[in-house]
Amino acid sequence: MELRYGTLADYSALGAGGKPLLIGIFDSILAVETARPVRVPPCYLFGIFEAHTTEGTDHRLTIRLQTADGEDLMPTVQTRLRFGARGPGRPLIAYLSFLLFGLGLPDVGEYAFQLLVDDRHAGTVPVYVRLPVTD
Repeated sequence: MELRYGTLADYSALGAGGKPLLIGIFDSILAVETARPVRVPPCYLFGIFEAHTTEGTDHRLTIRLQTADGEDLMPTVQTRLRFGARGPGRPLIAYLSFLLFGLGLPDVGEYAFQLLVDDRHAGTVPVYVRLPVTD
């Protein structure tokens, strides 16, 4: 079981035929104000997970936001991750669309959402806080 694709997006939903819709994909947040923590705008943590058919369809997903040093920045979130079939010979698939609201990051730097399925690391979605580029 693994994260095949993960990102942050301004908006995430499932469209016609169960296709994921993403608007405003990003991995960086500009620290334009001097105030800290840096406010993360409301956004979605989006992920596509794949699993072998023998792994089953119902699993527990754990989301952790951490600093580069492994320090947790928000309470651990647990939710259900349900996989579905895509056709003969294809891996099972599950989508994550998790709303992030009211989140702040301490300062400029590198952070990461650690995604665990049934307590096993499945993937990482990085997020960078940086200063605006000046000419």
